[in-house]
Amino acid sequence: SLGKIYLLPEKEDLKKAIKYLKKACKVGKWEACYELGMLSEKSKEENAILHSLIYYKKSCDLGYIQGCDNLKNIKFNIQLTIPMEAINKSIEKFEEKRKQSN
Repeated sequence: SLGKIYLLPEKEDLKKAIKYLKKACKVGKWEACYELGMLSEKSKEENAILHSLIYYKKSCDLGYIQGCDNLKNIKFNIQLTIPMEAINKSIEKFEEKRKQSN
């Protein structure tokens, strides 16, 4: 996808990459959702883990097994410190806000 091109070292532009990956993810491209999950997981931003869970879940829902594995691994790791119910509620609230803003 166009978003992945902007992740290449010679073309690196993270803002453009995220912009195009979000568009591709929104129309059901699992590769873009997975890439967004990976970028979010590496990010230092406030809601990075929540974003990675959402994007990995979407790639998993679209049939990409690695997205399912990453989702499961993150959930397991953070479940050690945060109850799963709280994680699921946060994801639901975030997705609802995102739907309202679109």
